[in-house]
Amino acid sequence: MIVNGIDTTVLDIPIGCIIPAMIPNRVLQLDGDMLAYECSGDDDQPFAYCKENWKTALKIRMEMAGAEYCNIHLTGADKGGRFEVALVKPYQANRDGKIKPKHLPALREWVQQYYGGYGTDKASACYHNNQEADDGMTQRQFDAIQAGARHLSIIMSGDKDLGMCSGLHCDWNTFEIQDINGFGEIRLDASGSTKKVKGKGTSFFWAQLLMGDTADNIPGLPSFGRSISAALWPTSAFTEAQRLLKERTTKSGKPCTSLQVAKAQETLDTAKAKQCGPVAVYDYLKDCTGDFDALMLCIKAYQSHYGTSPFTLECHRGNLHELTSGHMLLEQAKLLWMRRVEAECPSVFFKQATQRIQWDGQPLGGKLATIH
Repeated sequence: MIVNGIDTTVLDIPIGCIIPAMIPNRVLQLDGDMLAYECSGDDDQPFAYCKENWKTALKIRMEMAGAEYCNIHLTGADKGGRFEVALVKPYQANRDGKIKPKHLPALREWVQQYYGGYGTDKASACYHNNQEADDGMTQRQFDAIQAGARHLSIIMSGDKDLGMCSGLHCDWNTFEIQDINGFGEIRLDASGSTKKVKGKGTSFFWAQLLMGDTADNIPGLPSFGRSISAALWPTSAFTEAQRLLKERTTKSGKPCTSLQVAKAQETLDTAKAKQCGPVAVYDYLKDCTGDFDALMLCIKAYQSHYGTSPFTLECHRGNLHELTSGHMLLEQAKLLWMRRVEAECPSVFFKQATQRIQWDGQPLGGKLATIH
């Protein structure tokens, strides 16, 4: 058998183990931004090479996803207002000045013109003027699930953020097909030089609310406040200071002097907050059993860092804003949330989480995790 120009008869396994059967009417929600970047080629290669590279890659990806049709999602310039939302740090500013392939703009333009209404190769370009490609893929997936056609939509992107979306996903590199459902789970990956939190389902969204996302210059929560840090990661000095102030005695049982009390209070006041790195965030969220649990813990963490009273923040543009911990949490959520409907505010999902309703709108019971 010839597959994509390659004679597969040399393989000692059935071809069905390599390419899944095509599901009639299944639509691949494809990350066109990422594929265009990969197919742009070297700057010294002709543009015609980029187009042929794209056509081949698109065909392979549709086949490996078992899809009959494809929506090619491309990001517009606005990116859903995320540039305006970001106050703490400029959104995606870490990408400024990076050199992009010479043929990338022309290839993106060609894709938009070449693919229209499934008329060519059963693929249609979806250019999103007012949001990101990630949002568009999420919305088509959500629509299919709501319509009871979960098996007819499948996402393919190398962006880890889309893992928060329920439904079928085809891995960008391995083509493994997974079905993600609801909250899912996070895990601590120690296979590389640095530990990372990885996960599928909305559990990963909550972890990002604390960790942030360096790829998009999203800061997350700067650190856990002292009360949470002390409860989760107590040091011997901190623990002894807490005991001394409570019991007002030394370790030997003698009454404390005023100087000892003052030093113990200083230890508490200057206790170093723990940064919201992968290990700390995993430890904080690992016992959550659903979105309600995670939301409560994230609210507590933001209040522990920013306090429970309004405060003044000077944003990265130099303007002053009167904000609360709730504003700060919602800002990060707006930057990270994959919108199920256009212009959706993540506060809608927050409300659903309090009602124990999952990403796809299905109700789910669950016990409340212990809040430290």
